Amino acid sequence: MRLFSLLMSLGIAVGTFAATPSPEEVKAVTDKVADWQIKTFDDQQLYRGIPLSLQTVLEEMGDRKPETGYEKYAVTFKKKWHDRQWHNAALYAGMNEWRQVADDGGIYTQWLHSIAERNDWKLHWSKYHADDHAVGHYYLALYEESRDPRMIADTVKRFDWIMANPKTGSLEWKEGGDCHKRWGWCDALFMAPPVWARLAKVTGERKYLDFMDQEYHATYDLLWSQEDQLFFRDSTYFDRRENNGAKIFWSRGNGWVFSGLALMIPDLPQDWDGRQFYIDMFKQMAESLKKTQREDGTWSMGLLGDPKDYPIPEASGTAFFTHGLAWGINNGLLDRAAYESVVLKAWVALTACVTEEGLLGHVQPVGASPGESYPDKTEVYGVGAFLSAGSEVYRLVGGIPGATRSPEQVKAEVKKVADWQIEHFHGDYQRKHKHNNVYTAWTYGACYVGLDKWAAMTGADEGYEFLKSIAEGLDWRLGKRTYHADDQLIGRLYLQLAEHYNDPEMYASIKARLDFILANPSKQSVIIKGKQQERWTWCDALFMAPPVWAQMARITGDEKYLDFMVKEYKATYDHLYDPEEHLFFRDSNYFKKRDNGRKIFWSRGNGWVFGGLALIIDELPEGKDKEWFVGLYKDMAPAIAKLQTPQGHWAMSLLCADAYPTPETSGSSFFTYGLAWGINQGYLDRAAYAPVVLKGWDALVSHVTADGMLGYVQPVGAAPGQAWPDQTEVYGIGAFLSAGSEVYKLVGGRALCPQSASDSRPFQTFMKDTGWCWYEDPRVIINNGKLIIGGISGKSGDAKVGVYDLKADKLLGAAVLYEKFERDDHDSPVFHVRPDGSLLTVYAKHGKEKIHHYHISDPQDYLKWGPRKEYHHTYEDKRGSTYMNLFTMKDEELLYCFFRDGQHFNPAFITSSDDGGSWGNYKHFITHDVGGRQRPYARYLQRDENTVGISFTDAHPRQFGNSLYYADFRKGSFFKADGTKIKDLSEGPLITSEAEIVYQGSGVKRKGGHGGSAANSAWSCAAGMDAERNPHLGYTVYFTNDDHRFRIASWTGSAWNDREIAYAGKCLYEKESSYTGLMAFDPENPQRVYISTDVDPATGKDSGGVHEIYTALIGAKDNVSTIKWEAVTSGSKYKNIRPIVVAGDGYKVLTWLGNGPWSHFCDYATDAIGMILERP
Repeated sequence: MRLFSLLMSLGIAVGTFAATPSPEEVKAVTDKVADWQIKTFDDQQLYRGIPLSLQTVLEEMGDRKPETGYEKYAVTFKKKWHDRQWHNAALYAGMNEWRQVADDGGIYTQWLHSIAERNDWKLHWSKYHADDHAVGHYYLALYEESRDPRMIADTVKRFDWIMANPKTGSLEWKEGGDCHKRWGWCDALFMAPPVWARLAKVTGERKYLDFMDQEYHATYDLLWSQEDQLFFRDSTYFDRRENNGAKIFWSRGNGWVFSGLALMIPDLPQDWDGRQFYIDMFKQMAESLKKTQREDGTWSMGLLGDPKDYPIPEASGTAFFTHGLAWGINNGLLDRAAYESVVLKAWVALTACVTEEGLLGHVQPVGASPGESYPDKTEVYGVGAFLSAGSEVYRLVGGIPGATRSPEQVKAEVKKVADWQIEHFHGDYQRKHKHNNVYTAWTYGACYVGLDKWAAMTGADEGYEFLKSIAEGLDWRLGKRTYHADDQLIGRLYLQLAEHYNDPEMYASIKARLDFILANPSKQSVIIKGKQQERWTWCDALFMAPPVWAQMARITGDEKYLDFMVKEYKATYDHLYDPEEHLFFRDSNYFKKRDNGRKIFWSRGNGWVFGGLALIIDELPEGKDKEWFVGLYKDMAPAIAKLQTPQGHWAMSLLCADAYPTPETSGSSFFTYGLAWGINQGYLDRAAYAPVVLKGWDALVSHVTADGMLGYVQPVGAAPGQAWPDQTEVYGIGAFLSAGSEVYKLVGGRALCPQSASDSRPFQTFMKDTGWCWYEDPRVIINNGKLIIGGISGKSGDAKVGVYDLKADKLLGAAVLYEKFERDDHDSPVFHVRPDGSLLTVYAKHGKEKIHHYHISDPQDYLKWGPRKEYHHTYEDKRGSTYMNLFTMKDEELLYCFFRDGQHFNPAFITSSDDGGSWGNYKHFITHDVGGRQRPYARYLQRDENTVGISFTDAHPRQFGNSLYYADFRKGSFFKADGTKIKDLSEGPLITSEAEIVYQGSGVKRKGGHGGSAANSAWSCAAGMDAERNPHLGYTVYFTNDDHRFRIASWTGSAWNDREIAYAGKCLYEKESSYTGLMAFDPENPQRVYISTDVDPATGKDSGGVHEIYTALIGAKDNVSTIKWEAVTSGSKYKNIRPIVVAGDGYKVLTWLGNGPWSHFCDYATDAIGMILERP
């Protein structure tokens, strides 16, 4: 019995066995299928499945000759397909893909050549029909290797004729149109467009690309379903439906499109504006396919149909999807973490359809819609799809050099080298030019750059502590030569440590050096004359000094450092850059020197420049200077990629690889680092450059010894030279570590926070040294691809804004709004996005003053803020305001700032009619009827453009057994959740008893201050909203200091569904007995909940550890006994508290406070850490 049938008969999902196969296993099964197909190629009709409708026709005909057109069509199924028909063309496409990764002895290449030769390299008969163009794709692939014009002569002739005689009729399947002479069915997007795109590439003729793009868009406009992100097979399917009422999207039809994109995108010019359209479509389809995969790993023949209507697996559509998805991962277009399991699950299902002989079963016969498949029948196009899938799965699991490595593999390789360097740091072990160690020298400075990137990549405290010990051992000294760039590089170490430890004293020495140079600029020329090196007269200098100046400018905010750096850099650029070759001469001594008649461009010298550009650009603010440096980077990148050797290295003399066959790893490391960084930053196209980077990385790793030493590092020098496998240098190791840090990101790795090192989840540090309370919103937002966080420093009390670049996956830094404002997390800034893209931030002290502080940012750079302004309250009470919250009312054209005022101790608001430029219109908003000076605690929710929902309590839980209330506020009036009006604000502030009660507390009034709370007292802590804009309220209930509970109240549209969901554990500290770790809703799906607790959330059992983050999906009928909580963090050293989830621009981020001690709202040393949950 066949494996697939056996598994299904046992009721076992094939995906259960989706372990990662070895490269050898993938190769074995793919070779078996390829070999079987070649062996049976001329007898393919013997193994073909025939559609049931045609079987009936053939049975009725018997031995008589066909009479009708349909009977003639049926008879063709009993014959071999013509060599040049689309059925076989799809096989050739797959065979061509497979031969490029695993063609032992050239068997598959020879077979493809033989087929082409016996057909004179001609396309099939029909001039216009896309099916008859498909064979041209593999002709073009073979042509690229030999450049024999006859291989593509017929294709060029045919396509030129088509462009001279274009068809312009309708693509719809109806009389009088051109549906078959143009691309009126989705299968056509595999058959023709990749041929047109590749012809444009190999000939350099843009006209073929333009024609392809025009026709592809016409098909897309007709057949693409924007809602479902899939293609209808043709226009006759627009109104057809599955048994379950869903639209019919044929699996293989969409497979043709998806696999065709994987074939075509690599041939699209990198600088072509139209390229992104195809990449975006590919990603959109991938998302839909991920959602529609079945439990058995296959896809139903009707993608949206009920799987019960398609009980039989189908291999051709599944193979095409597997090919496309694996290609997308390998080329960096799809996230490995999200899609790898989909691919491997599908691959297991596909291999289960392969017989012992190598026949791929369950291939749906020729058709145009969902149909049938048979375990012992196949088709050549299904085999082609399988071979394409096998080629990419082989790459995925590491079968060839240049394959995408896993983050774990890269991390292990980098760690081995870093550990070796640290162990041998104090010595000249394996260095060619031994001399007394000078730890301030540029050689070590480059090593520190790499070690710093390694420390940031792992998040390990040990890495930073090692670097700090070096700096302390040097007493933060610099090299002796005041002006020399080499002696400035050590300053980058000091700047990095100063930022990590938040200690400006650490960079005092380098700042003093740079200030002296500014005050006493060198008068030397950039042209080398003797020993003149006070300016940047050699290209290596562009790594040594400029990044230090750029970083100093960013950290201090003083543009004088940036201005100097830009001026000096451009002087060197003008002197040494060769715009023809897009490379730098090492210095002026090399202008006229030649190596075998070719200019000498030293590999490591250009590596210094290219790696240095990555460091510099990271430090620059948006503007013309940054544009210039990015332009230079992009100018060099194509030249560098083109000069990579077949082995993955870069020759020591870049234009003279034949004269320098010995590998060299320092220059190669810098190039690998710079190119990987460019992809990660979005400056370079992943599909084009990722193979270069991964090929380079594999070459580098091959030169790492078993104990971790990087060999083949060219010794100190200034020109191409020699390198040895058993010799290294510290700067080469620094370059390798830098490369590893970016390759790690490229393949899906993320920098880890120190406390999560034992956890498999990739946590990031989004903002260092920050804290927040939970009654200010929104204190975290996403805008323009940036995560913006408002916080208060636990060290200095600075009010500040942190910015994290989500696209680049990089912490950009923090802007201080107000130095030493107040060390109290209740003061955290909140944000509003203004119409011009700038941000408004508002913040206030914890009731200490009657002032709201506010600033407006630069529209492009959220680390640049305008002058601080103040709004002063005029009431007579001395007590101040706190808890800022910003929400809009569109119809009123007002921005509201809700806060707690000092005179009433209650929620109030002021408004702005100019998006925060000015403020006024103070109103007392909510009050209580408990008696005494009480303070209702309010959380706010933007329900729609004109409504703000409020959940609030009677008082502080230390003083009263709070109930939880809810009201909507819009256009000056209060309403219940069902829309029933409560009152107008003009009648006075809303009294708690007038509002809608959600949870009934004890109502016990408690005297005394700290040390406990009123029994059964609620406290609001989170608010969310579902797709119908129904509010969901999260809150805690206090029973004892050691027993708090999390509850959720969800508005169903007619009533509140209130239930307990988890044990919240112990209070954070006794004086604030109701302080818990808090909770958060996913803003796009409030059923997804995140909590912080120090006990088992389901049982309340003490975990013996600190507060950890948990998550669960919580349905309307779930309660604490049915919810399945999943740990996000575990085994942490410090509390993880106060989670927040934000979404925007296609990103979704979970962040919380952790990575340091939190003892009190005025005593903490936490960072904002977390994870990026979703990316666009």
